[in-house]
Amino acid sequence: MGEEFRRSLQEYQQRNEEEQVEQRPLKGYKNQNLRSQQTFQVYQQQQIPYDKNNSDIIKQQNYQHQQIQDNNFEKFPQQQNIQSSVYTNRHQNYRRDEKQMLKLQDYQQQFNKINYRNQIPQQQNICYQFQTQFLRANNYYNIQELRANFKTLEQLNNNHFPPQNSFFVLIRPKNGFQNIHKAIKYGIWCSTPAVNKELSELYSHTASVYLIFFPLGQSSKLIGIAQMTSDFDPEQSYKFWDHEGIYKGSFQLIWHYIKNVDPNCIEELSYQYNIRDEVKYCKIDQFRDGTIIQQDEALKIFEIFNQASDNSSVFELFNALDIQEDQKRNNVFKNQEKVEDLQKQKKLNKKYQY
Repeated sequence: MGEEFRRSLQEYQQRNEEEQVEQRPLKGYKNQNLRSQQTFQVYQQQQIPYDKNNSDIIKQQNYQHQQIQDNNFEKFPQQQNIQSSVYTNRHQNYRRDEKQMLKLQDYQQQFNKINYRNQIPQQQNICYQFQTQFLRANNYYNIQELRANFKTLEQLNNNHFPPQNSFFVLIRPKNGFQNIHKAIKYGIWCSTPAVNKELSELYSHTASVYLIFFPLGQSSKLIGIAQMTSDFDPEQSYKFWDHEGIYKGSFQLIWHYIKNVDPNCIEELSYQYNIRDEVKYCKIDQFRDGTIIQQDEALKIFEIFNQASDNSSVFELFNALDIQEDQKRNNVFKNQEKVEDLQKQKKLNKKYQY
């Protein structure tokens, strides 16, 4: 009986082992993980047997590894230095490229913010045929021709000194050179309603109000100085501004200086920024549109314009801006003709209704 019982137990154990072996194989990453565990266990058994006190074996292996490295370094020291230098150079180049990319991204964001306005056309269209008639000059580099053709430029770039008790206002247009081009030729200007109100109040006190033009965005230079010759008239509005419908009304100007002046030549200006009339000194770049400049500081700006050269000015862009004005006028006239035709058709339809 004892032998039969033992045989039955052995058979039962063999059957259980066969059933465990005949299980379904694992799929995908589970099978890979199981294989990696098995190989790791085999490697561990071969290299370092699993014992509680195997620290001596690990120390020996580390010591051997260090000796091998020292021997290699003694045999080939130049190669080791080259490898280390190559690694450091790659790391430094990678960091430098990252910084350059970040700078480029910031520059692109600033560039997109600044260039929301229309770009100035190129000056390569020499054989352009104008479709409309308006005031323009053949040569914008000849000051005598400009003084003869344009009434607003009769006193251009003559040494001018403003009288006492006169006001000086900084004008910072946002629409680029398109509106300044028209202000120089036709002697008109219109700003925001708040600035127009301030200018009319100043003109009511004294008739000598000077405007210092310093546009935003496209140019980091002062363009010129003009003088108001009339009060603000809300009824007389110019049709061909860059943005239609925004600027309503206008006042007349005379230009004394049209030159490019670097703002770094101007010292820090005073500015009252509090109800208590606290004075703060800052650069002209930080001033907003319509800020009043004190007379002592404004006279220094006049001296800088007197000493500046006539070689660089806004007139360099006037040939291209004339082309843009011609296109603007042509589009406006076409739209007016379409509106007139529609009005005529409406009148005819009303007349012949049955």
